[in-house]
Amino acid sequence: HRGAQPMNTGALAERLAIRPHSAVGLIDRLVEKGYVRRQTAAADRRQVLIDLTRAGEAQLRSLTVAHRDEIKRLAPLLRGLLSEFDVDR
Repeated sequence: HRGAQPMNTGALAERLAIRPHSAVGLIDRLVEKGYVRRQTAAADRRQVLIDLTRAGEAQLRSLTVAHRDEIKRLAPLLRGLLSEFDVDR
């Protein structure tokens, strides 16, 4: 999420296509690991915002690199599989 403000729980749930109570459990685990922090919104104190910590940003960067490497490794296999669906054959 690259918005001007941290994301709230409902928006995170929607983005991940999970139920809000599942997002709360995920956020709880991320807070325990030090990857995110919760904060109360200034405009609406009932709203809880989720913000990445530096440790969370570092972990996200690491996962992004690993996922890109995996996609590069699988690209030839995926191209071969997709060519099976070539309608011009």
